Amino acid sequence: MKRKRFRKSLRPITNLDSFLDVMTNLVGFLMFLSLFVSLLAVEGGTIIRTPLVSSSNKNPRFFEVRENQVSYIDYELIDYQVEKFFASLPGCEQPQRKESSFNNAYSNYYEQELELFQQCLKQKSDLIKTFRARTNYYQVSFVDNDALLYEPLETVEGESLAEVEKNYSQFNQQLNEFDPEIDYLAFVVRPDSFETFRKVRDLARRAGFDVGWEPSNSDTPIVFGAGGRTIGVQ
Repeated sequence: MKRKRFRKSLRPITNLDSFLDVMTNLVGFLMFLSLFVSLLAVEGGTIIRTPLVSSSNKNPRFFEVRENQVSYIDYELIDYQVEKFFASLPGCEQPQRKESSFNNAYSNYYEQELELFQQCLKQKSDLIKTFRARTNYYQVSFVDNDALLYEPLETVEGESLAEVEKNYSQFNQQLNEFDPEIDYLAFVVRPDSFETFRKVRDLARRAGFDVGWEPSNSDTPIVFGAGGRTIGVQ
């Protein structure tokens, strides 16, 4: 009696467990994506986007908006004080070695002059670290000998929005000293002060000024480097 032969099916066997795992992951991802999009829609009004910037040939006049208060960063006053300070520093003249002189006496003289020059540079560097200057709102000092750090004075507050809107406010007095044809206003804006900044920006624009701004974290210090600081016009 012949035995029946059972042919093995050539059709692939589907692993339903793996398929269900994939579907579960896909559904979970779609739910997460939907929730994320919904959150963006709700929070869209509070997202801070980097402003569009265009270059300007006008002079920037810097302000900081922190804790809903406006402070003028008077870098011109500091530049004047820095210039006076550097004029008072010792002059350090680097000795020039004469290539044609190879005798021991001259070599010893040159080494002595070079050592004096290096001592002078160190003294100058140490003096630069002692530099302190003040504006109405900031204590200013050197960092790394080539950049200026502006630290808010603890005993002085900037102007609130209510104060800024008054005709005799410090902010409006500054605007009266500036010229919209050659100056523009540049604001460093802290995360807690965007609403105040928008209103101050409107005041500045109504006065005819171009305005630029830069968002900055609360703990980021204001430092002007040797090459200056630029905030473009938006």
